[in-house]
Amino acid sequence: MQGTESQSTEATLRRIDTSALTVGDVLPAALRDEQGHVLLPAGRVLQERDLDVIGERRYAGVFGTDDWPPIFFEVRAPAEPTNPLGRDPLEPTWGDPNGDADAVVDFAAAPATEGHVVIKPVERLRVGERLSRPLYTGDGVLLLAAGMVVTHGFLARLRQQGVYEVQTSVAPPSPAAPGSAGPSAIIRELDDFLGTKPQQDLTPNTRRLYAAKLGLADFRTEASGATERYAEALERVADVTDDLLHGRPAALNAARGVVGQFLDFLRLDAGLLPVILKLKQAPGEYLYQHALNVAAVSVEIAGQLSLPPEQIVEIGLGALLQDIGMLRVPEQLRLAPRALTPDEQFEVRRHPIHSLDFLERQHGLSKVAMMIAYQVHERGDCSGYPRGRHRLFIHPFARLVAAADTYVAMTSHRPYRAPVSPYQAMVNLLHEVHRCRIDCNVMRNMLDCMSLFPVGSYVRLSDGTLARVWRANPGRHTSPTVVPLNGDGSETDVSVDLSRGGDLRVVQALPGVPDSACTTS
Repeated sequence: MQGTESQSTEATLRRIDTSALTVGDVLPAALRDEQGHVLLPAGRVLQERDLDVIGERRYAGVFGTDDWPPIFFEVRAPAEPTNPLGRDPLEPTWGDPNGDADAVVDFAAAPATEGHVVIKPVERLRVGERLSRPLYTGDGVLLLAAGMVVTHGFLARLRQQGVYEVQTSVAPPSPAAPGSAGPSAIIRELDDFLGTKPQQDLTPNTRRLYAAKLGLADFRTEASGATERYAEALERVADVTDDLLHGRPAALNAARGVVGQFLDFLRLDAGLLPVILKLKQAPGEYLYQHALNVAAVSVEIAGQLSLPPEQIVEIGLGALLQDIGMLRVPEQLRLAPRALTPDEQFEVRRHPIHSLDFLERQHGLSKVAMMIAYQVHERGDCSGYPRGRHRLFIHPFARLVAAADTYVAMTSHRPYRAPVSPYQAMVNLLHEVHRCRIDCNVMRNMLDCMSLFPVGSYVRLSDGTLARVWRANPGRHTSPTVVPLNGDGSETDVSVDLSRGGDLRVVQALPGVPDSACTTS
């Protein structure tokens, strides 16, 4: 992407703090390399691929001239002794300033002793300051690791989350739970796990290990039984949650049993899981049904990837348990019938750390499941939480469950809003893909197994007939297989595959279950 234009005087170049650049930003001036050659022209709207190019130059750096606003330039800290810890190898380096600066700014004038806590207002943090010790929130949530540089983007995220002061210590400032190494220790383990394990390919797979197998009559019979087992599973999730809260060892086995049942449905027929979901639950039942529905949708998407059964179970388990930390968020915030204030949002956004605190005490729970619980609310454009990570540093299975979690949340009752239709939720997810918040490959797999007009929802066809979506057709996201309705709203005993050609197509997604009065064209 390197252009031919260069800057005649190298001394006019200044290094740009790339943490301030995000997808959709318009470049105020040209981005250049260290020789002054144009990498990206002025006025360019940044795309994800542009940020990848910038990220690849995290060591060499990108530069600008005086036509850039001063706020975008890196600020170098005064020279101090070299940080003996160096850059934290477990912290992602995408978007960070150049790692060749020797400057280290000590956070406290006097060395901290074990358990000694130093509190500092956020406004005293300086852009360009390289930390000799990690920064934490008041309850031990890691904000920035030792050796990292304070950037404009980091300070902006603190302001957005309502963080007004931070603290540092040789040890995490909050005491560890009994039998636990503390939140920062497990976070470090997960970061290490993410950095050393090969990443799972989420590219859509045309070879389906779990496919549609049942005829319409047999499918209806199995769906009826599966709906009853779903209700039983909901009661088991409540018991699992109670066991987790009280540290009982039976919790993990019971949770695996719930996910294993979903895998059995998947093996029997890939279309069963979307049909049995109860997405528009009552507000008081939100937490348990949300967990169960997210697990079911996650298992469905994982099945479309033709992953091994043991991996699907771990994905489903992480999805089922990922919101357990919400039980530490005050109920008046969880069920608030209004938008939350910045301080309240910050309180809610700490729940992934609370989830880890519960889950790390469960012997036998995989790192994958804990990683999902930790990262499910991260977003590819760095707008997520708890750490605002870029897509490259979010585990693929966490990105998968993130799509399922978002879909279920949008189609469910919340105290402050009504649910949207399954179709509208899919449209909203596609917008999130465009904003680089949801993984595009995950979205393709989700459409392959659930359709743009999700399985179980109702549609109007081009001939005026109303129908229920029965099966998705991979690669033909707007042409599912449907079951037409009779004039009284009941289902016929025939199915129509809209992907096999012909003029019949979906012309309208219906918001709910039609009654006999809306079956006319």
